Amino acid sequence: MRIVLVSREYGDLAGAGGLKDVVHGLAKELSSLGPAPTVIIPRYSFVPEGREIMSVPLQYSGSSGGAIIRELESRPVRILTVDSPEYITKKDIYNYTADDAPSPEKTGRGHDDVAMLNAILQEAAVRFLAGQETAPDVIHGHDAHTGLLGAYMEQLAPEFFSSTGLVTSIHNGGMAYQQIPGTLEETAASTGLDIPLLNRGVLERLVNPFLLASEYGLINTVSPGYARELLTGRDRYSGSLGPELKARKKTVAGIYNGLDTGYWSERASHIGGGIAANPDRPEFRRAVLELLASCRDGGAECLGELPDPDLPWVLYHGRLAYQKGVDEVLDPALRTAGGRRRFALIIYGRGDRELEEQAEELAGGGSGLFFLKGYDSRLTAPLIAASSYVLVPSRWEPCGQIDMIAQLFRVLPIVRRVGGLRKVRNRRDGYSYRPGDDRGLEKKLRKALHREEKRPAGVRRMRKRAENTIYERRSWRKVLVQGYLPLYRKAIRARNMASDS
Repeated sequence: MRIVLVSREYGDLAGAGGLKDVVHGLAKELSSLGPAPTVIIPRYSFVPEGREIMSVPLQYSGSSGGAIIRELESRPVRILTVDSPEYITKKDIYNYTADDAPSPEKTGRGHDDVAMLNAILQEAAVRFLAGQETAPDVIHGHDAHTGLLGAYMEQLAPEFFSSTGLVTSIHNGGMAYQQIPGTLEETAASTGLDIPLLNRGVLERLVNPFLLASEYGLINTVSPGYARELLTGRDRYSGSLGPELKARKKTVAGIYNGLDTGYWSERASHIGGGIAANPDRPEFRRAVLELLASCRDGGAECLGELPDPDLPWVLYHGRLAYQKGVDEVLDPALRTAGGRRRFALIIYGRGDRELEEQAEELAGGGSGLFFLKGYDSRLTAPLIAASSYVLVPSRWEPCGQIDMIAQLFRVLPIVRRVGGLRKVRNRRDGYSYRPGDDRGLEKKLRKALHREEKRPAGVRRMRKRAENTIYERRSWRKVLVQGYLPLYRKAIRARNMASDS
């Protein structure tokens, strides 16, 4: 099958969260089974220029009037970028930085023109594909940034795309992630899409990209547990999206994300003269410390004293956001969870300005917290692999990526039992606690540290079992063959049936 992936993130080229790894891993595995897939992403200021292959006009009323499609040198995946003045001025994928914020108070906050950015990517992608000799078999959009693809396909080239299946993945269905462009009239005016096409996706008087995507193709989310929570309304963070999908009798497939084991293993290997990644070995942690000591030369800022390599490292890595439960990690009670058993607490990431400031204050106040603010691709895999435990206290989590990366390195995740984090089996390949337990994270960390002190052999078996879980259940090959390829075929059949009727 000829597959096109459309996304705001991709691998090391443009990354902010787990989405970058999902799209990269899926594209890489697709290329190993058939024709090389095409990935279409925006060209932010930090993405290489590439070779110009087409200029496309745009209808978006707030845009500069056009975009350039460029191709990057890459193998085996074909990577195309959408180059427009709106994207090329952005220093970060979703938020303003100190260098491009229109005012100081906007630093760290989302782009004001996010609806425009999403529309430019989608319209440019559809116009480019419609100008090719052959339509793709499947267009796979990632997250709500791509929820208008089906409407653009229908308006701009319905006959050309009559046999092209459309799949849209809900990587996060939370209200803040639904990318609502506005009311029906506002969205029609700003995107150039016809009102009858957009009207199919109206929810509570606003155009909902996920709901609209479900009307033009198939949708999935990234774990069976999250799909159930969404459709049953138990996920209170996504508003009325799930109940509306259920009322319209829409099927939401639940497919766990895979993990590119080779990609992550390569980035953690041969640190410090060939010392193998191992959370039980202080030698590896000392080697990683040398990387941390040089982090001021990279894309992350070191705040607080460097962690002690002779202590267990307890890591939080991800966006600093309420959804992710970072406030529980910052709670002073957590730092006493070890009792006599001391440990080093590390927070690595960026996000909400208020949470960043709280972490900065704690790291600078002698609390023992080490805050690695920002993102540096050199540090991520080694830092995870050097940790003993990874904390994932998300209040909702569609799949969870960090827990799988941790397990690959025999690092035990401690997770809140929600959504895709239900895949972590308590006291078998990690630890989990009930969603309603306000002190669950603290209690599970306390138990984990105590068990490691009193029953080290049992913990080592848990670590090995965690690693086996990834190779046996979470490889991208298995996810692709058992999950996405059948979904792609179903999307093509659904498209053909719709065209015939």
